[in-house]
Amino acid sequence: MLFGWLHLLFFGIVVPIVALRTRDVILRLPSPPNRIPFYLGALAQLVIFTAISVFVAWREKIELFPRRMPTGSQALIGLAILITLVALLHRQWKRSVLNGERVIALFMPSTRDERLLWLLVSLFAGISEEITWRGVQSAIVHRLTGVLAIAIIASTITFAVAHAVQGFEAIPLIAAIALVFHGLVLLTGSLYVAMAVHFLYDAICGFTYAKLAARYGYRFGSPAEKYEHLR
Repeated sequence: MLFGWLHLLFFGIVVPIVALRTRDVILRLPSPPNRIPFYLGALAQLVIFTAISVFVAWREKIELFPRRMPTGSQALIGLAILITLVALLHRQWKRSVLNGERVIALFMPSTRDERLLWLLVSLFAGISEEITWRGVQSAIVHRLTGVLAIAIIASTITFAVAHAVQGFEAIPLIAAIALVFHGLVLLTGSLYVAMAVHFLYDAICGFTYAKLAARYGYRFGSPAEKYEHLR
């Protein structure tokens, strides 16, 4: 289990710590960051994360891609969950735009190049993060503890903290979404539907942020009090 322990150390401790420090850097920025370099860096990071997790899965004999494909009903359940998540969180996304939250400036692609890169980031995030947290990390913790619930809770916590760049207040919400993805994996018996829902959710989130920012006049780090009645 050497590689399993190293995977837990890296994705359970190192990655969350880096995410927390990155958030602090973003909060000190005087102006919105350049999204193109951020997206390119995120893509490179996700590719590396995928390679690490696939390698560890191979060494630890963790099956990531079963031949059994999702059924039509399982795909429909995934679609229903996606629609529900977007419907429930749309108001929160609008509130973040109206509040001028700094971190969301990274997640609102506005130009054609940014939108293309955002789609790629969303796709790789859906693949990489499901492999890493729902595929490999949860399997390793399950083997170590013998308790599936502990594996799900542990990987949910590390996944949520690894997304701390989105803000501390977002961590409970991200944890709840992670639990939904775990449920999809258990229901379907594979990562495929969770990957698809994760990808589409991230893509829709970014495009919605951009649309709301254009509509309401997003101002980096400055709440838009004149839209108080819209919250």
